[in-house]
Amino acid sequence: MEIAGNLFAGIVSGVISSALVLVIFTIFKPRVKISDEISAKKLSNGKWLYQVKVVNLTRSMLTNVSYTLRFCKTYRDNMVETQEIEPLKNYLAIINRYDPRQKTANFAVRISYEIDEDTYTLSDGTNLEFTLFASHVLTNASLCKKKEYFAKDICKNSLFEYGKSTKTVINH
Repeated sequence: MEIAGNLFAGIVSGVISSALVLVIFTIFKPRVKISDEISAKKLSNGKWLYQVKVVNLTRSMLTNVSYTLRFCKTYRDNMVETQEIEPLKNYLAIINRYDPRQKTANFAVRISYEIDEDTYTLSDGTNLEFTLFASHVLTNASLCKKKEYFAKDICKNSLFEYGKSTKTVINH
């Protein structure tokens, strides 16, 4: 009788602890918002500065951050050729935690790329693909988010709004 009681207590405590871990990992998963448009400004060298905005909506820091921007060209047989475009600043390791009271908005970052539109012409069959990888600092839960941008998603002569917003505004 005592063995059955111990066995039952072990099973119940295992189910409760598993449910608790599931709730914790669900609550503390990384959440980010990636801009729906790319902000673009003409540089003095004739190239364009493309910026993608990433906002950390998690109340904890994101670590192990890595990102890529690829120029994708799809051929008639649905084969895709990709070229990775290097960012202007090579390495962003963390994104600070979301805090609506924060004046500097360190939870929102703009990742910049210098684009030669003669080399990377967006037209039918081509697009840009931005991929973000990150980990939650407390749970180490991973995030992989991808966003595709087409010619209509490039907002020329624009800047991003400040803070949590990922909207662009025209810069005159």
